[in-house]
This record gives sequence, structure tokens and C-alpha cells, in this order.
Amino acid sequence: MSNIFTIPAGIPFAKSLGAKLLEDYKSDPESLADILILLPTRRACRTLREAFLQLNNGTPIMLPALQAIGDIDEEELSLSITGANTTDTLLDIKPVLPDMQRQILLAKAITERPDFPDGYDQALRLAKTLGHLLDHIYTENLDIKDLANLVPEDFSTHWQITLNFLKILSENWQNILDKMGVIDAADRRNRLINALSEYWAETKPDKRIIAAGTTGSIPAVANLLNTIKNLPNGQIILPGLDENIDEQSWNALSESHPQYGFKHLFDHLEIKRTDVSQWNTPLTDNDICQHRRTLASELMRPAETTKHWQELGENIFSDAIGNLQLLECETPQNEANIIAALMRQTLEEDEKTAALITPDRNLAKRVAMACRRWNIEIDDSAGQPLTQTSVGRFLSLTLEAVENALSPVSLLAALKHPLVKQEIKTDLKTFETFLLRGFKPPKGIDGLNIQLQNYAQKAKEDDKPDHSETIKPIIKALSEIFSPLLAMFEEQEKVSFKTLLQTHITLCEALHDGDKLWAGEDGNAASKILSELLNHAQNFPDRLRRHHTDFSYEQWFLYRQLILLL
Repeated sequence: MSNIFTIPAGIPFAKSLGAKLLEDYKSDPESLADILILLPTRRACRTLREAFLQLNNGTPIMLPALQAIGDIDEEELSLSITGANTTDTLLDIKPVLPDMQRQILLAKAITERPDFPDGYDQALRLAKTLGHLLDHIYTENLDIKDLANLVPEDFSTHWQITLNFLKILSENWQNILDKMGVIDAADRRNRLINALSEYWAETKPDKRIIAAGTTGSIPAVANLLNTIKNLPNGQIILPGLDENIDEQSWNALSESHPQYGFKHLFDHLEIKRTDVSQWNTPLTDNDICQHRRTLASELMRPAETTKHWQELGENIFSDAIGNLQLLECETPQNEANIIAALMRQTLEEDEKTAALITPDRNLAKRVAMACRRWNIEIDDSAGQPLTQTSVGRFLSLTLEAVENALSPVSLLAALKHPLVKQEIKTDLKTFETFLLRGFKPPKGIDGLNIQLQNYAQKAKEDDKPDHSETIKPIIKALSEIFSPLLAMFEEQEKVSFKTLLQTHITLCEALHDGDKLWAGEDGNAASKILSELLNHAQNFPDRLRRHHTDFSYEQWFLYRQLILLL
């Protein structure tokens, strides 16, 4: 009997998986806890957990152990494989190099090259790209040293220049890792997966182990699936295998086809497409989903077999496209508003959800902003840059206020941010109206004091009410908060990057309410990034290749770029 299944496209994957397991163990629900389910990501684990809760009408139950394949539980694995004759145990696997530290070290290696003329901000961007290249190399189970043979010597000069630049990875990077005693995260992931695969292949555990939702595109994961296939109670559940495709088309699939990954996996598992069964879910397969699967299969038919389109009957796809709409929009903002309205309309119906799938990151951001009009927060699977979070914007605005020497626009933008504590905002309107409107004040705290003197003198001459006593405490508070960081910038003090970062953190906490600034999801994310910057501050260069020679300004520029890039 086959232990490899598929859940067709259009049927909710997590609900289908959960419903079948609940049905299998309805007489003994506690036994669910004995199952181990491997899923592609942590997000998939959360989705399945929520599906179990919804299927059980919100009543808590004992859940299976849910594990993301790319995030193997090291503690459980280390206990499991103790004494096993695996070739690569956890004791042999070096600790991981954090992503931010890798980016910083790669940027440092780039700036040290005599043929790199650009600034450190460009080096950081290139470092991030090189990091992605490293991850792809590890994912495909390739050797970094093979980069040296990537381009034949007789190729064009610009290819040779690129190859010479990549020596940062092919010749230098492994030496850096060895010196630090660490390895890349993707490399460590592969080693952990391989260790688990070897252990299961050796011990053949009897517990029910299910690998669900993965296509085995990573070689290490494909090896793990092959091991699970041969376990006594191992099962593999694939997402959306096209069961309508004919054999001729299947054999003609190219690497660009969406179903090619399955074909490659089946070759690795040494099985045929007919060995895959449909997951016997209690959920009903919607008729329209069946029609759309047929439509999708025909749309993606390989060019070699498109002659079979002539055999299709008339109006065969009418049911598949019956409730599809095409909306043509004049502007990107108009498009975003319409999508947001449709998503909002969907939420009016119970148990209905909506998702926007788009490669356009700008469109996704516009839709998310439009949904906020109805207090709907979109969970963006691509994540958010630091500067697009509330705390990140606050950090950026306070930096701009200092960089612009407390100019009225930049200072008010920072002080009016929702994270600024109410005590500072109490008389902010008076401060703005009588001190910051009109002629621009001189720079810094001294400029605000000069502006206050001019205002008091003018009020006295014009015989108008004088609000100086209300404004003075605000300037005093701003002086205590901003002066330390302003001094580093204005007086051109020679400070380290770490001191600059710590002073800015102190400033932000003073404007908010101490370390409460780092509470919540956004605060925790910002705190983690800033903590990593503090931990790796010693790896930043003292001098940057820019036209500025002042040390403090270079460090300031570096910090501003890091806040924008991370």
C-alpha cells in the first residue's frame, strides 16, 4: 500500500491534513501526541495548529508534534541520536553564524578589496546579495570552491572580473568561517537534516512520522523524504500534484514547469506518478476547484503536447471561469484600493478569509496601508523592513532630527510620533505655534534658546501674551534628551560606532518610557536587531570610503545606512 499521498489544489491543505488525523484518532485523541509532522516552515506549523483548533470547534486537544523541516529541534535530536553511529552528529556540527554578522563580515571583506571604489552602504547591499548566493550554493548541495570553475578563461573580460570578485567566497570565506569556528545557517540546516535522516535510516522508528507540504526541492530534504518513505509508519503528503496531466505531457516537462519539482522528486524516490494516492480527506472537494485544476493543467501543458487542445470540447472551461473577474485600473493606488475593498468585503462573511498573492512588493504595501483604514492589519509573509515598523520609523525620525540639528520639520516629525510619551506632548502645540512657526531657528538646542529669546522680546514689544514659561521646560527636556547625541555630531567628537548606537538608544528610551519601547512585536524585532549591532560593533570599519574625513560623521552615516538597510 502506498504511503505517498497528495492533497489536490483547491482543498485547504492544513484543514485536510488535520481533519483526516482527527478522524483516524477520534476513538483515542490522546494518541495524536505520538505523531510527528514535518512541515516546510514555522508559518505552516502555526497554520496547522490553528486548523486543528478550528476543526475541534475551539476546544483544546493534544496536538501532534509539529516541526519545521528547516528548523530541526536540536535538543530533541541530540537526545535521540546519542550513541547512534551517524557520520555527522550534533557534537561535530559547528555553531551557526548569525545572518547580520555574516553580512557585516562580507561587507568588510568587500571594502578591503583595492578594486572596490564604492561606499560602505553599497558594500552592505552587495554583502546581502552574496549571502543569498551562499544560501543557494548550500541549498543545492554544491561546493563553494567550484565557483572558481564557473566561467572558462576564454569568456569575456567582464565575466572574469565577476569571477575575480567572487573569490571573496571561493577563496576567503571558508577561511573566515574556520577562523571563527562557525558555519553558515543553510549549511548547518543541511547537516542537521542529514543527521536526522541517517539516524532514522539506522533506527527505523515505529512512531507515525508525516512529512507534509514539501516538494523536496532541497537535496537534503529530498534525502530525508526518501528515508521517511522507507519507515514502518512514514508518510509523505505532497501539495497539489497535477493528477490530470497525461503521461506524454509528464515525460515532456521542462525545468520551468511548476510540476517539474515533483518529477525530479519521484526520480529521487524511485517511484512512479501512479504510486501517489489521494489523501482521503473528509473535506468536500468543490466542483469549481475540479474545473479549475483541469483549466490550470491545460494552460500549463508543455508545448510538445498542445496539439491535444484541438480535442477539447466547446465551453469546457466555462464552469472554471464563471466567477472570475478582470478589473482594469487606471493607477497603482486605484488597484490597491479595489483589492483592499474586496478583501474587506470577504471578511463580512463568517469563516471566510482572503489572501493577496503578488510578486509586486509595492502593490502589497499599498494594499496593507489601505486596509488599515478599517483597522485591518495584514500579515505579510515576506516580512517588513525595520523602517516600516512603528519602532523603526521612530528610530529613523529621531536620527533625522539630530542629523538636521533639530530643524522644525524634523523635530516635530519625531516628537509627534505615537511612541513619544505624553509628558513631552502636553504643551507641544504651544511649542510649535509660538517657537517653530515663522523664521527658521538656528541649529541645535542653542538655536531653540535664541529663538525663545527673540519670541519673548517680540511678544513684549507687541504687547501680546508671553508663553515663554510654558516653552522653557520643553526646551530643557529636549536639551537633556538630545544633547549627548547632538554633541557627537556637532562637535565632531571621535566616538566609536558602539558609543553612537548606545547614545541613540538612550535618546529613544528617554522620549518614550524607558525600556517599554521594546515591548510588542515591533519593539522585540527592533530590540533584536539593535542588540546584534551592539554585539558585532567591533566588526565595523573605523573609516569609510567617502569624501568626508570626519570620523564621527562617517560612523553616523554608517549607522543611518544600517537602519535603512536592515
